[in-house]
Amino acid sequence: TLELIRVFGCIAYAQVDKPHLKKLEDRSRMLVHLGVEPGSKAYRLLDPQAKKITVSRDVIFDELKGWNWRSNIADGEDSGNLRIKFGDCGNQGLHDSASEEETRTENRGDREEEIRS
Repeated sequence: TLELIRVFGCIAYAQVDKPHLKKLEDRSRMLVHLGVEPGSKAYRLLDPQAKKITVSRDVIFDELKGWNWRSNIADGEDSGNLRIKFGDCGNQGLHDSASEEETRTENRGDREEEIRS
């Protein structure tokens, strides 16, 4: 139904499933909304810091905000792209594609130098 549709890439807060949480512990994690999980009413969410996809039904969305990708790069984390492969049965895992992106940006730099010359 249309009730499940949310803005792609918006901030989502998913409930933490840890037993025996203390009074002041965080009860949610900030994730990025990717879409709806096929065959269920759950949402597919990306954790950019852990580079994992999680599926949860207990989610609150902030559709006016998006993930700040630039802050992760400034903090010294790996600035490579994140490639997501999906197989026949859903998520097959995340793969880091930093080397592919580096070669693409190097090629662009070479082209710009040729044009300027």
